Amino acid sequence: RQERSCGGWLQGLDCAGWRAKGGGDAPQAPMAQNPLPAEHPPQSMPAAARELHQAHHAEAEHQEMCSQAPHEEHTHQHQAEPVPVASREFRAPPDEMTSALATLHESHDVQQHAEACQILAKLMAESEEAKHEAHHRQAAKAMVHAMDNGREHVPLQVAGCTALRVICHAGAEENEVALDVAKAGGISTVLQAMRDHPHDAGVQEAACRALRHLALHSMNRTRLCHDRGLEDIRKAMENIPDSEGVQESGCLAIGNVAFEAEVKEAVTHQLLTAIVEAMHRFPESLNVLESGVFALYNLICTAECFDDVVACGGVDVVRQAAKRHPEIQESQEAQCIISAMDGEEYE
Repeated sequence: RQERSCGGWLQGLDCAGWRAKGGGDAPQAPMAQNPLPAEHPPQSMPAAARELHQAHHAEAEHQEMCSQAPHEEHTHQHQAEPVPVASREFRAPPDEMTSALATLHESHDVQQHAEACQILAKLMAESEEAKHEAHHRQAAKAMVHAMDNGREHVPLQVAGCTALRVICHAGAEENEVALDVAKAGGISTVLQAMRDHPHDAGVQEAACRALRHLALHSMNRTRLCHDRGLEDIRKAMENIPDSEGVQESGCLAIGNVAFEAEVKEAVTHQLLTAIVEAMHRFPESLNVLESGVFALYNLICTAECFDDVVACGGVDVVRQAAKRHPEIQESQEAQCIISAMDGEEYE
């Protein structure tokens, strides 16, 4: 999958927490292949940024001394995605997927299309074999076409976004599958669903979860930056503030998009505020808090927006979360953000 180091004033550093996050039970995306950290921060760097730079340099040296693969530390497990995953091997009847795909191609009934997407999502969630078969048979293209023709049908949009997310969750090949899904029109269709149903929590959460996986490929992240995808995610979080699922999935999607350098042009005060407000609104939700820290940290690394994060209360909310939850306190990302603000060296 795509691997790169942080940009901006952290260019050349191996940011151990700066990584894309896949599904709840999926392996995390590997980080950059240990680029050499800059020995000295640029003299023009802001004081807070300098501290964060030095914190990462110290951490990189520590990891090298311990001879540990950086991606094996500081990983977070989030609540499993809302599609059942069977423990058994894939034993679906060979014609079940064929029947669902035939429905998408031949039927004009949007409810039948929704049910077909649900069947495909279930089959793909049960085994990698089914995902590969669906990918080979261009299921994403069929689902996108059905969603485009049934834009007003909420169950179809939810089922379609869910199925697109599941097909992207394809293990070691998920970033390439995500690119193929985008080429089939997946990104534009998911964004259109968000715009058509701005106040529907089911659509918005399913869409954010799909974007989270679609953003595992660099070209998709770039497109999301250019197509105002971050603004759509921000609006979802603002329009449905009481949905824990929307807030968590929105933060995770933002954090994955923040891998790309183009995100710098898309970062706004409103976007940062949406993340901070989500963390304030769900102070007991470890999933939301971890996702928020993840998003803020990646944006700081890529978009050089530490001062903006401070201004919107981002450091304060991270500090509060660390006091309340040991998991946040032990998080490298949270410690780096807090230590940069305090002018302390991260150990």
